[in-house]
Amino acid sequence: MSINSLLLLLLTLPLFVFNADAGNIFDDAPYQTLPFTPNVTHRTNLCERQKLLTSGEIEFIDILRGMELSPVLLVNPALPILINYDEKAGTFAKDRPGFYIELLDELASRAGFSWRKSYGAFNPFEYVSNATVTEMLVWSVNAYDFSFSGWIRQIDRIQLGIAFPKGFSDNSLILIARNNRASENSSFNIFSFTGPFDYFVWLSIIGTIIFTGIVYRWVSKNYSLGQKTMQPCDDNVRRKGKVLKSFRLNASCR
Repeated sequence: MSINSLLLLLLTLPLFVFNADAGNIFDDAPYQTLPFTPNVTHRTNLCERQKLLTSGEIEFIDILRGMELSPVLLVNPALPILINYDEKAGTFAKDRPGFYIELLDELASRAGFSWRKSYGAFNPFEYVSNATVTEMLVWSVNAYDFSFSGWIRQIDRIQLGIAFPKGFSDNSLILIARNNRASENSSFNIFSFTGPFDYFVWLSIIGTIIFTGIVYRWVSKNYSLGQKTMQPCDDNVRRKGKVLKSFRLNASCR
């Protein structure tokens, strides 16, 4: 081996070592951009699809079919249940990629678009800036097609032009509502309170009540007999009662 070949090998060796190390989602994201980077956008031009929809050439359900959209993911490495990135494989975990990834894959499957080769990601908890959360949201939707995360719907954000789609889960505070379905029988039933539990649960509750009542009766009876055989420590204690004495009083007489 010549000296030039040896030098070339020594120069390229750190590259081989660096490439062998596992990366992370922030390094591997195809459309990775630092927050608030000016004049950088990954948004997709949807004007032609809008024209086709307006003219009636395509249906609304097919407006995104065949397109590659660029979402931005807000990633918290401490919560792999939401986004689980396999750093060794350089992609999302195959078995359990996380709730956000599964939901986004299902959405892409139904709408017919792709996103796994055109997404960005950043950790908002590690990004130090004087910008507010709303300003970070505005940047994310201006730099990418959409921001896929748990943003709170607020009036001031809607006034800035940010569109919030209908949520996939009902997070309202309504726990009980009036039943307006006419198909169900609305007649009064005196045993309707038994509806939440089946008969086995109700039998278990009744059996527990009876059993604990017997145990309490047995304990109370033995306690009363013990009180009769115990000599009070003085006349003052004798006048305070015989049966239902506190354990503190009994301990003071021993």
